[in-house]
This record gives sequence, structure tokens and C-alpha cells, in this order.
Amino acid sequence: VYGVKIPKNEGRAGMVAFNCSLNEFKWNDFSDFVCKKLPSYAQPVFIRIIEELETTGTFKLKKNNLREEAYHLDKVDGDQIFVKKPGDKTYTLLDQVYYDVIQEGQAGF
Repeated sequence: VYGVKIPKNEGRAGMVAFNCSLNEFKWNDFSDFVCKKLPSYAQPVFIRIIEELETTGTFKLKKNNLREEAYHLDKVDGDQIFVKKPGDKTYTLLDQVYYDVIQEGQAGF
């Protein structure tokens, strides 16, 4: 879990990265859990599904690279990014159209 900058917004948005099988992952259950257990300010806005987690020699995630790549579709090297849009209760795949809305500072975060 780490924070990422969003254009024209103060602070950082929460982002989480993990690896899992997308065919078996239960998005609705995960979304329900996040909404019920975490206050809105602590809910991750972005989820990055990584094929292989890059770790240090002591098995900690290399968060600097993850923070730098953030949710930028041109930097995540094929990993899938999901976003919880303002007002939504579930996560959806981040596409280029909504990515552009975020970059323009019009997403409402």
C-alpha cells in the first residue's frame, strides 16, 4: 500500500499492489470488504495487479518504483490497473479514456 499523486489534487491517493489470479479474484467481495471495513479516506483508489512482485533482499516490496509508476498506463508494463471512481462502490479496469480524465484533473478525487 502506498500513496500516488493525482494532478490538481492535494495529498495522495491510496494505491495497493498485489498479485493474484484475475479469473479467481472476487472483485465484488473485495469491494464490499473495503467499503465496510475502511473509512472512505483510507480506501485504496487504485489497485495494480502485478505478475511478479519485485522485492528487496529482505523481501520487502520496492515501493519507490511502484510510487513512480503509479497508475500511469504507459509505465506499468502490462500490469492491470483498477480504479474506484468517486461515488462507485466497485473497482473497474482503468482505460485510456478515464486515465485522460484523471490526468486533466477532472476525475473528482
